[in-house]
Amino acid sequence: MEVLELHAGRIDKQKLRAIGLRMAAENEAEQRDRKRRVLQSLIAEKRAELDRYSSQLQSLESIQSEQAAQLDKISGQN
Repeated sequence: MEVLELHAGRIDKQKLRAIGLRMAAENEAEQRDRKRRVLQSLIAEKRAELDRYSSQLQSLESIQSEQAAQLDKISGQN
């Protein structure tokens, strides 16, 4: 009887361990998914920021080109 109780205790212990490991694995998968979503959101924000800076750069380059053309025109009249 003692041997059976000992084995039953060991089995229960292993069951609890298996349940704990399964829960840890599920939590890990959920954490990875959350982290992936956060990183995708950050990437989208950075892309939007890059797009804004690219537009601003194009605008400034256009203004610079126009100003250089005006300076050349003014310099040519003198």
